[in-house]
Amino acid sequence: MCRNGRSTLFMKMNLLLEKIALARAEGTYLNFLRRIQAADLLIVDDFGIKALTDQQYQDFYDVLGEREGGKSTIVTTQLPSENWSEVIPDELVCEAISDRLTAQAIKITVKGPSKRGDKKKSLTEQLGNEN
Repeated sequence: MCRNGRSTLFMKMNLLLEKIALARAEGTYLNFLRRIQAADLLIVDDFGIKALTDQQYQDFYDVLGEREGGKSTIVTTQLPSENWSEVIPDELVCEAISDRLTAQAIKITVKGPSKRGDKKKSLTEQLGNEN
């Protein structure tokens, strides 16, 4: 739950796609889509880590389509939008997904070194100082 009482669903992209595949296999795909649609905010983390299959990008398109009309979606990615065709090779579907994500979007670009790297370095330095 968000602090203001809104329902929030957070998933890594790969986990979202695995859950969709499982729901499809179990015959609960439409119920799963309704659950995703019901959340006030969907956060999809790590989009673009690997290329999507035909079924995966169609499923992602369906998820975004269900969320149109007042539902917020946040997608985090390290892949610039001009390179999304690397993970969604179908030009038409790539454009449709991009349009759904960017039509009314606020784009935030974070630059600079990874904060994960800083934590790892600090831990390494701490361990080095203990010996």
